[in-house]
Amino acid sequence: RDTNTSIYAEVCVPAFAEKVTPVTLATKVVVDNDYCFDRVLTVCEETSQFVEREICTFVYEREDVTAPCTTTQVTYADKSETMKVTTCNPSGYGTPGYGSGEHQYCREEYQTQAYR
Repeated sequence: RDTNTSIYAEVCVPAFAEKVTPVTLATKVVVDNDYCFDRVLTVCEETSQFVEREICTFVYEREDVTAPCTTTQVTYADKSETMKVTTCNPSGYGTPGYGSGEHQYCREEYQTQAYR
């Protein structure tokens, strides 16, 4: 068995011709210009002056004082209140699109609420 197979093909590539065309690009020319501005110069002068002042100081001493106090005790009573509440749910009968869920089933129940 011969495993050496050669495939021959003709490959075409475009023929490019070299043509030199000068291109002029827009450029900016850098030119030196004078830039003038006003300068403000602050001149400072240092002076020293001594002023006599009277300084007052206080000395505090510790003093233990027994103050009257009152103890208060608060007690809470647990209370509750029972209320009658009406809850409603859709009944779930009827053809979808034709009155489904328009009817409700309501019932009364008692709920107890605790508080202090």
